[in-house]
Amino acid sequence: MHANRAVGMRDHSCVRPLSFHVRSVLERTVIRTSTVRDLLATGAGLGIGALAVIVWATRSIQPGIDLAVYLRAGEAALSGEDLYSPEFGAGLPTPLPFTYPPIAAIAAAPLSSAPFWLVFSAWTIVSVGALAWLVQISFGSFLDLRRHHWFLLGLWAGLVTPVADSLALGQVSGILVPLVFFAALGVIARGRSGPTVGVFTAIKLTPGLFILWFALLGRWRAVVVNLSLVALLTGLGLALLPSSTWVYFSSEIWGVQRVGNPASYMNQSLNGALTRLGAPQVMWMFVAAVVAILGLTAATVLARKYCVIGAISLVGLTSLLVSPISWQHHAIWALPATAVCIGSASRWARSIGFAAAFLLLLRLPLLGTSIEIGLLSTLAQSAYVAIYLALCAGILLSASKVGRQEMSTQTA
Repeated sequence: MHANRAVGMRDHSCVRPLSFHVRSVLERTVIRTSTVRDLLATGAGLGIGALAVIVWATRSIQPGIDLAVYLRAGEAALSGEDLYSPEFGAGLPTPLPFTYPPIAAIAAAPLSSAPFWLVFSAWTIVSVGALAWLVQISFGSFLDLRRHHWFLLGLWAGLVTPVADSLALGQVSGILVPLVFFAALGVIARGRSGPTVGVFTAIKLTPGLFILWFALLGRWRAVVVNLSLVALLTGLGLALLPSSTWVYFSSEIWGVQRVGNPASYMNQSLNGALTRLGAPQVMWMFVAAVVAILGLTAATVLARKYCVIGAISLVGLTSLLVSPISWQHHAIWALPATAVCIGSASRWARSIGFAAAFLLLLRLPLLGTSIEIGLLSTLAQSAYVAIYLALCAGILLSASKVGRQEMSTQTA
């Protein structure tokens, strides 16, 4: 019996030719594995975990503080206020600036007049549903699980730091990542245009790395559609809020300090890690460029020959690493990446996956701030950066392991 079978893993865990694997993911996973009951079990576990975190978070922060910024931006867009003035967040319980393009404020405007508790509740429910689907499609591609396992897996997903913080803060990442993942899967598997990527690129910028990846894959229809959407939505922002749009793209987009302190332990990007080490900015630019090239190249190879879910996860992790600011609650991409590693035929990749699943439950960067030994504290504050890099390595190990197995089979 194959070793993977003994632990309930699928034979197609990471690798088949693209034409086979995407059919397996789309038909076997979406239709057969993601049953309504299993999805509800996953969502229930995730929702319980999220509720526990939100209740715990009330001790130190007001839940939904990021969502409150979105809604305040929606109000400002309707009244024609300056989205980027120093007084923008003065009326918020936690004064924070608005750091997204003006089109994001326009998108939030229809929700701005509703009661906050109602919007936050609906936002959380939608996020939990989207994240439950992401867990199902990711882990269901590699593992044969029973319903109580899906509940426990959902509970784990609701408690890992990126998901827990995203839900507690009312962040858009819990909705953005599953929708971008779904769009990218459609682009690779069925040649669709994946317009969700263009919409979120206009709103949050970082998903734009996927458009570049589509170009490397030769998915030109997706490239044209998504770039057109970015241009259209940015143009709409310019037409409705010309002053704010000019301010954002002429100055605010470059103001990393306005988003937050890059040296903060919350910033789990290469820029954050290098800044905490005292490295010059030019070093981050060089390292980020190299990581972006390597990450996109590897993801292109995986998409064409190997693991589709791994390829998409690799692009997502790369976007976290190369962005100037990647708060730890942005790291929803760690979920599918962990699934790829745990479901791998490679012992090393599985070890990475299980280690990441455990370590992401711990708030190591925060714990690092309380360590008195300087270098050890700095390294601990960048723990998630190391986890992202390890997950990237695990995905590549998964692909190479099965690639060698298939080559041996063909030779025999």
